[in-house]
Amino acid sequence: MKEHARATSRNSDLADVINPIVQVELTEEIVHRIKSLLQDGTIKPGSKLPPERELAAMLGISRPSLRQGLKALRMMAVIDSKRRHGTFVSEFAAKVLHHPLDFVRLLHAITFEDLFEARKVIEVELAAWAAQRGKNAEMQEIHSCLMRQHANLDAPEEFLKEDFEFHHLIAKASHNVLFILFLESLGRLMIENRRALLRTEGDLSKSYRDHLAVWQKLKARDADGARQAMRRHLDRIYNVWKQSFEDKTASQLRSHPERER
Repeated sequence: MKEHARATSRNSDLADVINPIVQVELTEEIVHRIKSLLQDGTIKPGSKLPPERELAAMLGISRPSLRQGLKALRMMAVIDSKRRHGTFVSEFAAKVLHHPLDFVRLLHAITFEDLFEARKVIEVELAAWAAQRGKNAEMQEIHSCLMRQHANLDAPEEFLKEDFEFHHLIAKASHNVLFILFLESLGRLMIENRRALLRTEGDLSKSYRDHLAVWQKLKARDADGARQAMRRHLDRIYNVWKQSFEDKTASQLRSHPERER
């Protein structure tokens, strides 16, 4: 009896210090699996993924779980879904998947507002630092990017690519490596939102003019002006998203008035 009591006591002590093993998050596991398939050449950038039902069966998971994983991969710009054509691996998927995956765990806990607030805090100050620290060659790179944007006002996907490049070049000109990494992670998380925003906005010249105003302040080495121009740009983009969200919600309520009660 005493021996049993001592063993029970030891087990109780261990239970106090040993935490349960947490089940691996399926979303992260799906990302790891796609990364492995890319690394061993089973799938390649530009290739088409199997239909959702088949892919779920191959991975031995439910379709809802697969959809969460695909959502994460889409937000990371690893895959791209094309209506009526299927889901394809992006051309730069391998490069994206070299980055740490810690932020994947945040996907179920963060909102677009959270992401945008973080982006605004970082990018407004990055613009000011770029105005103060950026080299002439870096300013020229930003201007060249603007010219490519202007040439792609009728090509949303190409414009989106240059949109990311514009903000990346400003971060680069700030010469703060840590914030550059933060911004890259935020960009990967927001890519689907930014793609949707460009579609909603329709007139890409508005974003181009915003960017041009920022660059003019950068070129003039006006840190306060660059800060204000970037803030105006991000506020305008956020308001476009907010209005679109409110319009969509109102439309859904008109279609399903019982939801309002």
